[in-house]
Amino acid sequence: MARTPDSLEPTSQTWMALGEMQQLLLEGHAGVALVIGLDGRLRWLNAAARQVLGWAPEDVVGKAVAGTLVGLEEMEARAAQLSAALGERVAADHGCLRCHSIDG
Repeated sequence: MARTPDSLEPTSQTWMALGEMQQLLLEGHAGVALVIGLDGRLRWLNAAARQVLGWAPEDVVGKAVAGTLVGLEEMEARAAQLSAALGERVAADHGCLRCHSIDG
């Protein structure tokens, strides 16, 4: 009898286990890793982020990145830099913090 594949619905055990595995891998990563929700709020940060940024999870998780954890001026400068490099308007919101390579 063929085994039915586990569900990858966001509430399934398989999905939750994948999330736990990713979190374990990112926790041990030497670089800064942040998880920002679609709403622009910080959801999780790894040990390197806590050490480098000096942020305690209880102080920052759930807060909006734009204007709270990253200054509006910094967001606007990053958006302007990306807009110039990409040749299209980039909004000064949490989206401009995504990984973008703008080096030639």
